[in-house]
Amino acid sequence: MLMDSGGNAGTQSSTTVIRGIYTGEIEFKEFVQVMFKELRIGLIVGAVLVAVNIVRMSILDSVSIGVTLTVSVTLLTTIVLSKMIGGILPLIAEKIKVDPTIMAGPLITTIVDTLVLFVYFEVATLLIGV
Repeated sequence: MLMDSGGNAGTQSSTTVIRGIYTGEIEFKEFVQVMFKELRIGLIVGAVLVAVNIVRMSILDSVSIGVTLTVSVTLLTTIVLSKMIGGILPLIAEKIKVDPTIMAGPLITTIVDTLVLFVYFEVATLLIGV
């Protein structure tokens, strides 16, 4: 769930930014604005998903609050990072004269999946002592 959510969020952001690049609505000089927009959207989407996840885990799973918090914090962090990475990588690709559509799929998903694992294990170590 965590990795799929991250990959989906990152790919959605990259698709939106690539569209903006090709229509002329977004340029590299707007890097910071894109980053903060994706941060805000990531926080909103992440918060909604966390709320749904907490309800789901409370009803369907019999796990400790530590596990619920671990998954929820990781989910929020994953969505925020994914949205930002998905928004930033196409801009960087465009700047270095590489086709930004290359960033839209496998590269973003691979980067995000790797980060999700690191975040999950760090959060689990902090919250439940794994």
